[in-house]
Formats: sequence, structure tokens, C-alpha cells
Amino acid sequence: MSLLLLLAATAVAEAPPPAPLPQASTPPPAVTVIKAPDPTQEKICKRVTPIGARRAQRVCLTAYEGAGRRAQSLRDMDQMVGKGTYP
Repeated sequence: MSLLLLLAATAVAEAPPPAPLPQASTPPPAVTVIKAPDPTQEKICKRVTPIGARRAQRVCLTAYEGAGRRAQSLRDMDQMVGKGTYP
């Protein structure tokens, strides 16, 4: 049995040292970039009943388009009032 211990001790002494553990490089953080929605591209839907119609229609416009239509409507009203054609 002592011969067996002697051989085991010799094998352990002759074994090459274990390879050093690789340095754990810090992986880049797992970040998912989500862009905030562009408020000028967000659709806003409204139910609009045109004059003379019985059923409402669904109208979806971006905020930018809606602002443009409102501004054009105000310009048209100013133009009609200025010319005296408004009842």
C-alpha cells in the first residue's frame, strides 16, 4: 500500500500545474436601445361627422398633419371674413 501512495504522490508531483483561469473580460452590458416614438408621427384618430352626412367617419392624422389642417382652416376663415363672404 505504501508503494501505491508513493506512486500517487509522484504522479501528483510530476503533473503540470493547472492552466491559469482566463481573465473574465467584462462583457459589454446587454442594453437594448428603444427609440422614443416621434410625437410628430403618432397617429391621432377622431370620429368626424361631415356636414350633411349621417354617419361619422374615422379620421386618423399625425399631430403635425392635424396642426396643419387647423392652421389652414383658420387662414380660410380669416380670408372669408376679410372678403365679406362669411354669412
